[in-house]
Amino acid sequence: MVIIDGDADLAPSATLSSAEVEAYTTKHNSDLRTWADTVIHVAPLRVQAWREENEIAGRTIMRTGVWVSSP
Repeated sequence: MVIIDGDADLAPSATLSSAEVEAYTTKHNSDLRTWADTVIHVAPLRVQAWREENEIAGRTIMRTGVWVSSP
C-alpha cells in the first residue's frame, strides 16, 4: 500500500514540453499525447508505504518533501 500526500496540478497533455514527452516516450514506448487529454503533476510532501501490519509503525518514508533516513 502506498499513500502519497502532495500538491497536484492538472495540465493539458498538449502543453507538455518536448523533454517531458521524450522522457515518457523513452520509458514507456508510447506518446501519451495520443491517448491522454490531461496529465497530473504531483509534488509529493508525504509518502507512506507498507505491506504488512508489522510495518505500519515505520511507514512514513517521505516527510515535508524530504526522504526519511532509515534508522
